[in-house]
Order: sequence, then structure tokens, then C-alpha cells
Amino acid sequence: MKFGVLFTSHPHIDLEPYPHRDVHARTTAEILEADRLGYDTAWIAEHHFSNSYGILPDPFTYIGYLAAQTEHIKLG
Repeated sequence: MKFGVLFTSHPHIDLEPYPHRDVHARTTAEILEADRLGYDTAWIAEHHFSNSYGILPDPFTYIGYLAAQTEHIKLG
């Protein structure tokens, strides 16, 4: 059995006053933790020009950034 996780990059409006920066930092930390815990895959959702639904506009660039920091998890 394989386990994966999907990140839709929703900001927590009440907790993250600078959502673009905060969501990026939180999502990165969560993916690094998923890698450490042995998850098989992490999926990144793409959303353009949004402040509420999801705010990571380019998953391919972000996946490259994550690939340099993770060891085992597959990114998509």
C-alpha cells in the first residue's frame, strides 16, 4: 500500500497575515515532514491569482525547490 498527500495551498486567513509567504513556508514544512514520515507521494495543486482558494501559482518550479530538500518522497 502506498500513501500520498495533496496540498491545495489554502491560506488560513486568521492565522497567516501574509498568506503567500506563510502558505509557502507551511506547505514546505508539511512536505518535508511527510518525506520524513515515509509518505510515498506529495501532490501540489496549481491556482493562479487567488487569495482564498490556493495560492501556489507554479507547481513545477515549486516541485524543483522541494526536490532539492526531500530524500524519498515523489513529487507531482
